[in-house]
Amino acid sequence: MPTDNEQIKFSIKNLTLDESTTKAIACTIPFIIGIYEIEFANNFVSDMMSSVLLMACYMNPSLVRINYVSNFAKINFNKTLVALMKGIPGKIKEINTSYSIHQVEIMD
Repeated sequence: MPTDNEQIKFSIKNLTLDESTTKAIACTIPFIIGIYEIEFANNFVSDMMSSVLLMACYMNPSLVRINYVSNFAKINFNKTLVALMKGIPGKIKEINTSYSIHQVEIMD
């Protein structure tokens, strides 16, 4: 069991995640105790599955930082993020979507 001062990071990098694997991971994220930060980098996760992962992150009570780098975050991800940020303001303190959302795309 983590102590109050520990910051646990869950990270999956450079591993292609198909739809079934992404769903399985999303089902476990809300139940990982004491996780502070989550990172998905270069996983080729689709836009729809990106939204599912984002919802799972918001369901985890201790998670405050999301790194979602080099994945496919498009319109579904953007709409989900906006809805979650409006519904639960201040839940996530930091989110990094580098190379996931193209510069020409605009979030609401």
